[in-house]
Amino acid sequence: MNLLEKTSNHQLSRPRFRAHPTIQLDITFSDFHACFSKFNPFINQQNYLSSIESFWHTDKEVLVTLSVRTSLDLLLQTLDLPPESEVLISGINIREMAKIIHSHGLTPVPIDVSIDTIAPKIEVLEQLVSPRSKLLLIAHLFGIIIPLEPYVDFCHKHQILLVEDCAQSFAGRKYYGSPAADISLFSFGPIKSCTALGGAVTLIKDKKLAQKMAIIEQKYPQKSDFWYLKRVFKFYLLKLCSMPWLYSQLINLMKLLNLDVESTIKKVTLGFPRGELPTKLRYRPPRRLLWLLNYRLTNCGDFQERTQRAKDFLQMLPSNISIPGDLSEYNSFWVMPIFIDSPDSIATKLRQAGFDSARGNRSLFAIDAKPNTPSHLLPIESQSLMEHILCLPLSNVLTAEELEYLAQLVRTQISNQSENSQRIQN
Repeated sequence: MNLLEKTSNHQLSRPRFRAHPTIQLDITFSDFHACFSKFNPFINQQNYLSSIESFWHTDKEVLVTLSVRTSLDLLLQTLDLPPESEVLISGINIREMAKIIHSHGLTPVPIDVSIDTIAPKIEVLEQLVSPRSKLLLIAHLFGIIIPLEPYVDFCHKHQILLVEDCAQSFAGRKYYGSPAADISLFSFGPIKSCTALGGAVTLIKDKKLAQKMAIIEQKYPQKSDFWYLKRVFKFYLLKLCSMPWLYSQLINLMKLLNLDVESTIKKVTLGFPRGELPTKLRYRPPRRLLWLLNYRLTNCGDFQERTQRAKDFLQMLPSNISIPGDLSEYNSFWVMPIFIDSPDSIATKLRQAGFDSARGNRSLFAIDAKPNTPSHLLPIESQSLMEHILCLPLSNVLTAEELEYLAQLVRTQISNQSENSQRIQN
C-alpha cells in the first residue's frame, strides 16, 4: 500500500507539538548501544579492515580513511601534480573539496551540471579541458548515481584520472562504485547513509597509487578512541534531540535565544570543526570507528523503503514542481530536494508548521568559476539550482498523515506564489 492509499481516509490537520529535521541520522539507538558495549579493544584492527574490504566485492584496492576529504588530500599529495594543474569538478560540491584542491596549489574548474540529471555537461567539459587538466571529479549528489560511461571515454581521450565522489549516494549493495572509475570515494560521516559517524572508504584501481597513498596515511597519528567516544556521545544526544517532540522544543529554544536555526544545525553537524583543513584531516580513523563502520556495513540495507517513500511523496506534489535529477536513472533519495522560486519564504512557512527544510542540505555550494571563464561556460545551472533548491524532511519518522500534510503545505505555497506572480504581471 503506498502513501496515497494510506492517507486517503485521514482527515488532514496540523500535527501539534511535533517538528521534523530535514535529515534524520541514519543510525539506530541499538547501533549506538552496540558501539558503546560490543567493541573489543583487544581485537587487532586489521580484522575490522579486512572485513570492511570484503564488503566491496571489487578487484580494486580498498583504503579506509578518516573522511572523504582525507582521501582527496591523500590522493593529491601522492600525485604531486605541477602547480596550477587543473581539477575539473562538478559545478556543485561542498566548499571544502575546492579548498583542498586550492591547498595543493591546484585550480578547481567547475563544470556546469544539468538540473534534470545532476550530471556535468559533457559539451562544457570538452570546451574547458586543457593540457593542465589532470583529474575529473564527479559528485553523485542527493542520492543520485550518474552513469559514468561518457566521462570514462572523455578521460581516456584526454588521459586524465576519473574520480567519483559517492559521499551522498551510498546505496548499500546496489552500487560498489563504477568499475571504470580510477578512484571511488564513499563517506560514512554523521549525516550520510549507513553512517558510522565518520570514516570513508576509497577504492583505487591503480595498485601502485594505492600503495603510495597507504604509505602516507600510515604515517598519520591515529585518532584516539576517547576522541571518538565523545563524538559518538554527541551524536547520540543529537539523535535524541531529533525525535519530533524534543526537536520542536529545541527549535523553540533556538528562537528564544535568537539563534538562526539553519546555521546552528549546520555548525553542530559539521563533520570537522572549522580550521586549517590539512591539520584536521591528516589522521587515521580510531579503532572503535573501524568497528562501527564494519558493523554498519555488515547490517546495511539497500534503502528500498526510503526510495519508495520518496516516489510516493512525489506523486502528491503538483506536476509543475521541478525535482533536481528527475531524469536520473537511479536515485536512493538521500535527501528530497525540490526546485522552486522563493525557497526561503517557503522554508519559513514549513518550519512554522513543524517541518524543518534546508537550503542545499546545508553543505553544498556552486563552485566559483576561475577568472576569465567565457560566459557560456559558466556554471549557470549549478548556481540557479543552489539559489532555488529546498530540501524537505522525508524521514521514516513522519507518519502517513504528516507526509500528506507536508505535501499539502508545499502545494498551497506553490499555488500562492503562482497567484502572486500573476497579480504582479497584470
